[in-house]
Amino acid sequence: MGLFRKKKQSKATAAAEKTEPTLIIEASDNQPEALKREILPTFIAFLRDITRLEENTQRKSQILEREKLEDGLSDFARTPEIEKLWIHYHEQFEKLATPLCSPKLLQRGYAETFATPARFHYINNGCRLSVTFPNEHTIEIIAEDFSNLQQKDRFILRFMDNKWLIDEVYFAYPNSERWYMGNI
Repeated sequence: MGLFRKKKQSKATAAAEKTEPTLIIEASDNQPEALKREILPTFIAFLRDITRLEENTQRKSQILEREKLEDGLSDFARTPEIEKLWIHYHEQFEKLATPLCSPKLLQRGYAETFATPARFHYINNGCRLSVTFPNEHTIEIIAEDFSNLQQKDRFILRFMDNKWLIDEVYFAYPNSERWYMGNI
């Protein structure tokens, strides 16, 4: 297995932002060049984009929930502002996911929840991505969280319609080898 570490940011960029999290990418030595140049960077950027969207939506939701309680409404009340937030979240998620996910995966559901931490938060906190190639039209990426949550996700990418798409998502609990079908 080859081991690749993400390059560190320039000093100017690092000063403006936190340093880039450590991503350990393990893949066989005979991996396609396109994996390093296109597929993995696009995959990582997608997870970061939907994580950022989820985190921003969660922050806005907390503000709206506080305002709702200050107005004397019950915890269970759905205000028009909260409804608009959900609609915006779903629309933005769909814009991000549609070009990179198969119709089959999208039909399983997406943008069904937002929380703290975000579903794929580990992509910004450091994780291990183990990449295998079951066949020439399939890539399997297992993402393992470095944090205390010990989250594991398995992504199956397939070459369809002349491009690589995320076709299946699974999750596993800590210390478990059993994978459960999930969604994006």
